[in-house]
Amino acid sequence: MPPWAFLALVGLCGLLIGGVGIPIARAIASRIMHGPVPRAGAGGEDPRVDDLTDDVRALQAHVDELQGRLDFAERVIAQSRAKDALPGAR
Repeated sequence: MPPWAFLALVGLCGLLIGGVGIPIARAIASRIMHGPVPRAGAGGEDPRVDDLTDDVRALQAHVDELQGRLDFAERVIAQSRAKDALPGAR
């Protein structure tokens, strides 16, 4: 076997392992760490989804409250600037 053919074979094996083997190894590791993936429509929902839904609702309520406070602060600042403006100035 010529040396260039051996190097090509080693390179091809490296590409296969890197391109296919690493994603497969990551998927197996994820499955081991997080457990089986629940199937869609297979019984009840994942309780993690409910927890995340509750978190999203709480964050949305917090954002709504902050938006109201920001609107109020902008109105107060606009009123104080209007009082401080010179008469007749536009």
